[in-house]
Amino acid sequence: MPTYEYHCDDCTKTFIVHLTIVEHEKTPAPACQYCGSKNVTQQISGSTVITSKKS
Repeated sequence: MPTYEYHCDDCTKTFIVHLTIVEHEKTPAPACQYCGSKNVTQQISGSTVITSKKS
């Protein structure tokens, strides 16, 4: 399941939300897990891909 990283502009904390792609597209940005603010910005974060082939 993809992880989405958000930054709260009110309390300045960063938190991670696990959502399916469909859930992420259909729902608005989540409230901050620390202060409950809706003033959050999605962050760009790295990703890891695992394949069955060895490089």
